[in-house]
Amino acid sequence: MTDSVSITPEAPPGWDEATVERHGGHVYQSTAWAEHRRSSGWQPLFVSIGEARVLALSRSWPLVGGGSAYIPRGPAPTVPSDRLGEVLWATTRALAADGIDVVAADPEVPASDMTWASWLRRAGFHEIDEIQPSRHRLTLPLGEGATDETVLAGISKSTRQRIRKAER
Repeated sequence: MTDSVSITPEAPPGWDEATVERHGGHVYQSTAWAEHRRSSGWQPLFVSIGEARVLALSRSWPLVGGGSAYIPRGPAPTVPSDRLGEVLWATTRALAADGIDVVAADPEVPASDMTWASWLRRAGFHEIDEIQPSRHRLTLPLGEGATDETVLAGISKSTRQRIRKAER
């Protein structure tokens, strides 16, 4: 990979446009998510590799030095699938040069994607237990004229109750 790589503790201009507001973007790669996680003790690192953008959340190891990084839903969902592996590899090398010893990545890539699997093997990545305790995926197409009531009607009662509780 010949793209230049930079890591900054603050988001470069246009970060959300490149990671969230594009087709396939995800809020877990946003500046708002970075600030939310910063308030919980994580250090956001904004990695730029050519046109690719990757939010890595890092924490230092107590006592021993170094640290770990978590890439939520990344490399960013907006990275073309044929570049995901090289972007993850470049991100990992840049984070290692910045003192990170362990990198966990969480892209939404089908398990059947052999190109991605090949990159992971060559880079020495392997499966680990979930970092987040629970993830619930819900896909509900929103048609023309959808309202809160019609959307909620398509969700199970227990999920509606969780949503209502979170709103309170």
